[in-house]
Amino acid sequence: MTARGLKRKTPLRRTGGLKRVNKERKAKRDAEAFGHQAGLCRQMPCVVCELLKYPGMPVEAWSQYAARTLRAPVTAWFGSDPHHIPTRGAGGIDKDTVPLCRAHHQEWHDTGEQTFADKYGVDLRAVAAALHEELKNNG
Repeated sequence: MTARGLKRKTPLRRTGGLKRVNKERKAKRDAEAFGHQAGLCRQMPCVVCELLKYPGMPVEAWSQYAARTLRAPVTAWFGSDPHHIPTRGAGGIDKDTVPLCRAHHQEWHDTGEQTFADKYGVDLRAVAAALHEELKNNG
């Protein structure tokens, strides 16, 4: 007796592909997460780099300084990343963004919020709130 394998007349394959993303919902979520403040964060200097340059600078003073950089003529591109506090996965939206350079942004994700705050002595949640207020009042 010989074993025979089952043969299909047509091979198994997907013909149309999967549509895993609801494009309308994704566009709405991206607009909510990367809106006005996140766009402005890309034009601001990194909050941690600036606070390291000027130790003891209050968060409110930094947010005023950052808002002034937006009104000044553009002489250099800072290239900051808008970082969400809390993260997008935890429900962070546009008003929760702060500008971080690529190195500090990656370090935040590698070490975590508490370790990062302890190392640099900066509360990014307070920075995000102060920046949001400054941009809302002067934006």
